[in-house]
Amino acid sequence: MCSNKEPGTLLNVQKSLTEIFTALSNNNSLEVKCESFKVGNREEKRPGLFGNFSIVYRFGEIEAGISLDIKDEHTKLDITRNSLSKQYKEAIKPKLTEIKSIYKIPKGYTECVIRNYMDIKRDAMRSIQSYQLKKLKKTILDIISAGSSDAFRLFLYGNIESTECKECIVITFLFFYIANPQNENSLSRMTNNVIGSVPLDDLIIEKKILYGFICNKDARNYYRNIEAGIWVDVFTDKCCAYTSFYESFYDSLSLYFSGMRFDLITCINRLMKIISGAKNAYASIIKNNYLFASIILRGFKETENPIIIVFKQIMGSVKELCKEMDEKQVTGIYISWIWAVCFNMAAIKHETRNLDQLLVYLFNVIEDSKYITLTKEKRYKSDSEEADKVLECLESRRKQICSNGENTQKYNKIIQIFKNEKSRS
Repeated sequence: MCSNKEPGTLLNVQKSLTEIFTALSNNNSLEVKCESFKVGNREEKRPGLFGNFSIVYRFGEIEAGISLDIKDEHTKLDITRNSLSKQYKEAIKPKLTEIKSIYKIPKGYTECVIRNYMDIKRDAMRSIQSYQLKKLKKTILDIISAGSSDAFRLFLYGNIESTECKECIVITFLFFYIANPQNENSLSRMTNNVIGSVPLDDLIIEKKILYGFICNKDARNYYRNIEAGIWVDVFTDKCCAYTSFYESFYDSLSLYFSGMRFDLITCINRLMKIISGAKNAYASIIKNNYLFASIILRGFKETENPIIIVFKQIMGSVKELCKEMDEKQVTGIYISWIWAVCFNMAAIKHETRNLDQLLVYLFNVIEDSKYITLTKEKRYKSDSEEADKVLECLESRRKQICSNGENTQKYNKIIQIFKNEKSRS
């Protein structure tokens, strides 16, 4: 299915999965739900499909299912819906007994059934905890915001065993500390102990726990339990997939700074420095232009400074990052952000003048139209509708952008690039 597809291609596999599982199942009420799968390369460089899907099935009034999340470095199998209530267990136990009687006692089979039932019980406990997790995260944020000895209130909730809770504590602390430095060391000691208790042999856990470092260069001083090399490795190409890195950064801003002031410029400057150490900084930026634009546009709502001033500060960091690249690569980055800003214009549609300023600025920073080159490959993950939005945004602002002959040449070339992009959608 994916051997003849380019990496990054999106495939709709829901119909195929539905046909496969329906053929394999005796349950006519089976339903498959999934989003588009992405073609990529596995660690051994063989082609693979990455994405997630869930299978939901019904036994009378009982609805249950499983989900499978496939990533290049990690695969997660989980139970969907609340399939582990008392009512569901009463349905599961006879089914396990039926299976046992069919296979008749091969040696070790009873132990296998018991082990699977224990796994079901364990997942039932986890499903109960998930209902409380959102409330607990809010409590964590309130406690860390208050600082001082309030931090120890966390332990009133019992042992902190959930990796999600540990991740929440550590990242919240690191983000908050840069926004509101405090002299109280009890919080540092407490989070030091928390992060020290998380096994870091799993790259997924390690990566999530340490993302807070992006906003606080002194983080390693708090967490001395962590080997020095881990702070470096977590941001290398091997350990940190580009997209998940940006997504985690953006999600962290959304989750932990609802209503809280923070220094976006400092965070983005730190992000730029980290990207500059990657093996392919150019690919990192191009592949994640949408998320980067979303981060910037979100920041406009969080700052009292005019948008264009904030944007110029950010671009200063970007220029520093790009100084080792050739002009064609740098121009490619600017063009990718023109596309992304146009697509994200709904985020600041009430500030159209500011959007005009951003686009004019991006056209102005392109050194020369000769560096704008047409390519045969598809540049952006987009469909025809998205391309129409981008072209409409640019065409409605032609007069503001084309204030001189040089910008007119740039504009005409970029419009052609985007029209070619649409034709490949």
